[in-house]
Amino acid sequence: MATYNVNAYGIPSFDYIKGIFDLEYTNHAFSAAKNDRYGNFSNKLEYKATLSDDYLIEVEFNNGVPVKYIYRFPYNNKLDICLVLRHTILSNRLLVVTLWFNATKDRHNTLNLSNYDKINDS
Repeated sequence: MATYNVNAYGIPSFDYIKGIFDLEYTNHAFSAAKNDRYGNFSNKLEYKATLSDDYLIEVEFNNGVPVKYIYRFPYNNKLDICLVLRHTILSNRLLVVTLWFNATKDRHNTLNLSNYDKINDS
């Protein structure tokens, strides 16, 4: 497994998943939305997302194949929502494994770089 974060060492080039996708939430994701430190958002979740590399903040690869994505979207003027996504069998549907909210101004100055891989330029 290799994990890359845009704020650590960047994300390598690959064929990003782009477009409008249906979202399916796991029970864990619903629980995370209900018990977030900023409040209960479980009844305010979106069921479609427009994905572009503009919002991709992290990707995990298994043998060179992307298997997990984290996207950070603006939610309102104070909060962003981070969604951990995996593909489902249907190509237009993504599984939301978990989620959390961050203050829009939070830029992760405490990011632990040792958790991330460096891009191999060779």
